[in-house]
Amino acid sequence: MTLHLDAGQTRTILYDALTPDQAGSYTLKTEVEIKDAGAYRLSQSLSTAIGVDKDTQTVTGVVMAALRALSVAGKKDKEYLKGAIREMEEVQRREITRRKDVEKNIDDTLQAINFYGVDVVCSKYSGRWVRFSGD
Repeated sequence: MTLHLDAGQTRTILYDALTPDQAGSYTLKTEVEIKDAGAYRLSQSLSTAIGVDKDTQTVTGVVMAALRALSVAGKKDKEYLKGAIREMEEVQRREITRRKDVEKNIDDTLQAINFYGVDVVCSKYSGRWVRFSGD
């Protein structure tokens, strides 16, 4: 990304980083360079530690196990439960390569909540997308 700044001017740049879908610690390194007389020179280097607690398979597996362990009586409740499980299976199968995939997983998780309720579906969901703001 190239951005022109006048003397004394500041800008905030937002960007998203997608960590691997694997539990672990990761370091995001960002460098800011200045173009001076046609050549770039390093102005600032930033490092941010990012921790991913669980991968998508683990998180959705826990949620799906909780859903499957539920015992429901009525036909309507059984259909709601099947729908919630179906939505979480979609989340579990989806390969995450772009922001759009993450947004679809969020939509499917919300749909599962709509099917069965927030108390059952919600779990500690360790996000892989991290938003950064730099000045």
